[in-house]
Amino acid sequence: MVRQEYILNYFKRSIEKNKISHAYLFQGPKGSGKEQILFWFIKLLQCQNKRSIKNCSCLSCKDIDANRHPDIKIVQPLEGKREIGIDQIRELKNFLSLSWVRGPFKIAIINPAEALSLEAANALLKTLEEPSKDSIIFLISNTPSLLPQTIISRCQIINFPPTPVDEISDSFIKNHYIKILSMPFYKASQNIEQIVKNEKEVLNLLESWIVWLRNSLIKKENNKTASKKLKKLLFKSQKIKNLITNTNIDKKLALELLILNFNY
Repeated sequence: MVRQEYILNYFKRSIEKNKISHAYLFQGPKGSGKEQILFWFIKLLQCQNKRSIKNCSCLSCKDIDANRHPDIKIVQPLEGKREIGIDQIRELKNFLSLSWVRGPFKIAIINPAEALSLEAANALLKTLEEPSKDSIIFLISNTPSLLPQTIISRCQIINFPPTPVDEISDSFIKNHYIKILSMPFYKASQNIEQIVKNEKEVLNLLESWIVWLRNSLIKKENNKTASKKLKKLLFKSQKIKNLITNTNIDKKLALELLILNFNY
């Protein structure tokens, strides 16, 4: 099965070659990186800045960070419900049939896909058989065995193995998050301001820093001074992650203070 970093590179090549499927099934256990890769892929698809998402400040990327992009719709069980109902899929079908506002795609995310009721799955099947122009449907599933085979057969399947975040290569992590640590503080602060608009990206950022610190600690284990500093940074990073997960702490301020501990 393809590792997360290769999946992202595969999507980049798909965009370059204009070979994009009308429907994808991201399947794999919880914590395998499905949502993280989906976030980056959608940014690559919708970015107005020549489809480059590095420090991008285009309107589409900003709206994706803030979960308010007009051409992206997330379908999940309504509050108090365990299933995704047929009315939700009817609304989705109508959404996909409309012209995009910013484009270039209308995107639907069904998560978790196994929550589809039988009626909703049948209604979705018709949409998959007759996809709207310039629309892409993403089904996210932890247990794809619960999905009807008719749904699965009409999607391009992307398998996500249960790979710990630690195993994602240093180069992949550095390209997205680690470089923030070496920026001048004012520039790092600008990046943080964008990242905190999406809580998932905040946690991905912190997890990347934690992995990088662990790897650095192993490499510097014979250097007592460096090892001591890395251990303190690792402790502080884990503490900030716990606070952000469990409290209403000011995320931007917490991350900025953490960056100051890294470099200043």
